[in-house]
Amino acid sequence: MTSVPLQYVDHDGLVSGLLLDGQGGAREVDWQEIRNWTPDAGVIWVHLDRTREEADHFVRHDAGLDPIVVEALLAFDSRPRMVTHGAGMIVVMRGINMNPGADPEDMISIRIWIEKRRIITTRSRRSLATRDVQEALARNQGPRDEMDCLLALARAVQLRVTHVIDALSDQVDDLEEQVVGADIARVRDALPQMRKRAISLRRHLAPQREAFTRLQGERHEILDGIDQARFRE
Repeated sequence: MTSVPLQYVDHDGLVSGLLLDGQGGAREVDWQEIRNWTPDAGVIWVHLDRTREEADHFVRHDAGLDPIVVEALLAFDSRPRMVTHGAGMIVVMRGINMNPGADPEDMISIRIWIEKRRIITTRSRRSLATRDVQEALARNQGPRDEMDCLLALARAVQLRVTHVIDALSDQVDDLEEQVVGADIARVRDALPQMRKRAISLRRHLAPQREAFTRLQGERHEILDGIDQARFRE
């Protein structure tokens, strides 16, 4: 098995094209193989930069997608949600912005279309969550099918959210100690910024929690009881 690259290479909007081997690994595929793909070739994951012209053209004209799905993958802004649509599901998640110099609460959206044997994801800014899953595939420890891929992305997004929330909690604990120590001026300076960050995270994470909750109980042909149990966990 040929290992996939550990860094994204954006060729006209194709961030990465991967054909899963069903054993936790994958091989790279290019635009030609993506356009010629059929379900009997295996599970394919196409990750696109939605701001690039060729990626936009593929989603609109070459992927055979319903206009509602096209809009979800290419919309300028989108809130976290999960919607079943025909033979697949639209899932929008927001991840922590871990890019250099960025504020974590400036969250990055990952738009996902998932159907039997195909998953298409789009982004406008680099997402470390998708890189995490890609690197797991490079180690032959990644997802084995399309629902496994969705679960891996959800876990990667949630893990980074947890790190930021834990750090915020530690800062609150530190402020409590400063109050006890009568360092009120420092607390007064730090509290507004922490409150702003908490409000921003809550605004994005509340609908994301609802989306994950829907995945636990949704009835759909590509989502079985085992998948629901894993999302519940």
